[in-house]
Amino acid sequence: MQIKQFEAKDMTEGLRMVKKEFGNDAVILSAKTLQKTGRFLGTVKQAGVIITAATDPIQTGLNKKLKSYANTGHVTSALSDKTDAQGLSSKTDAFLDALGSDRHQEPCRPPHSSGVHAIPGVEIRKTLNLIKGRLLSQGVENPIAKEVIGEIEQRLPTAGSPSSLALKRTFSEFIRQRHLIADPIHRAGKTPLTIALVGPTGVGKTTTTVKLAVQYKLEMNYRVGIITLDHYRIAATAALMTYSNITDIPCEIVSNAGELRQALKSMKKMDLIMIDTPGVGLNDKPELNRVAGLLDKVSPDQVYLVLASMTKNADMLAYHHYFESTGFDRLIFSKLDETSVYGNIFNLLIKMNTPVAYLTGGQTIPENIRPVTIDTLLDLILPESVLVDNTVQGRVLSRTRHIKTPAEKTVPEYEFVANRNSDIFHHNECKSVSRIHRDNIIHFSNITEAMEQNFKPCRMCCMENIDPKLVMKPLKRAAQGRY
Repeated sequence: MQIKQFEAKDMTEGLRMVKKEFGNDAVILSAKTLQKTGRFLGTVKQAGVIITAATDPIQTGLNKKLKSYANTGHVTSALSDKTDAQGLSSKTDAFLDALGSDRHQEPCRPPHSSGVHAIPGVEIRKTLNLIKGRLLSQGVENPIAKEVIGEIEQRLPTAGSPSSLALKRTFSEFIRQRHLIADPIHRAGKTPLTIALVGPTGVGKTTTTVKLAVQYKLEMNYRVGIITLDHYRIAATAALMTYSNITDIPCEIVSNAGELRQALKSMKKMDLIMIDTPGVGLNDKPELNRVAGLLDKVSPDQVYLVLASMTKNADMLAYHHYFESTGFDRLIFSKLDETSVYGNIFNLLIKMNTPVAYLTGGQTIPENIRPVTIDTLLDLILPESVLVDNTVQGRVLSRTRHIKTPAEKTVPEYEFVANRNSDIFHHNECKSVSRIHRDNIIHFSNITEAMEQNFKPCRMCCMENIDPKLVMKPLKRAAQGRY
């Protein structure tokens, strides 16, 4: 595209100059009246016009060649001779040769088409950066967030802004291919399906056992029996027997392998047998070996590790490794009602590649348990309100302010923030934070995390909380030329 300004004394002369320079294919972009001033006291000396015009040299040359070739009559004769296929082919080749190299050039984009599509992938990267911020705010670890966003970016189209539907489909496909979700309990044969639940103390294994038993009895019309190995806690055993009497679900308490085999034999006509085990702490290896030994002797069909959803990332990994001797092959996350940050769940699923089958929270039986689907898992870390397609602005993230409930206010927030367009990080109560646009905010859980990403502390709010060693480390790297 060639653009040029033409100055003339009137519009007629200006248009004549444009036509002479650019030809009939010129496009007038603007025209304005001009008054020239004299050198003496700014007096008006002469009026005129300035015309801004443009032309596309490639398209102009192409049009000229088409016109000259059409005037020779070759195109008409070639098209009229329908029976001579070879002649038509040769004349078509001649026609294309006449166009020359211009036919291989991409036509220039019209002036009005400039915008987000001028640089392919910019809107996608902008969108994915915002989604990555949401993942980080939910507690998803930075390496995992990068891995997820990288895979999602490869699956999206390379230009334009993806719609909310396209984003959801892409994330869903990622979850499906990673096999992060286990099928719910289903009895396929005629023999009873035996399910065992293991996990740490206090995560709600007994309550979860009752929820599943009652749900399958009432909703699936299964014949269900419960066996508990937890004969230590009198209160838990009493509560289990109470539920058994109310729901008419048989329940037996056992303490060794012989009693466990006998209980299973007495329930051989059941469709589903739930085995509840005692909670085991990280330092109680003998009890873990006892539980694992009992389960090994009866070989349950499925073993679930139950973890509380507010458990820290490091503890979740520790429990996952600790209970491997029980042979668990799927997960249940409990107490979802006691937290609003679920990134630790996603971290564990990605790192260990063990699928999750159920989510549970609350004490209502059996309503407060549900099988996991792609939508429920996606909604934990990327709610539907986040994947909103704003067709006017081309944005796909909703950043509306969320008013916290009293329960949510008790959850600790990220303590430090930074502007992605700056190199300074602040405490979240610093007055400078209010001037950062919400789309540019980056969250850090601690000072070390911020400084490891080469952000510098705000002198107004952060310096008094910083270990001098953390400040010296980046200075040493800078002195060594590693920045």
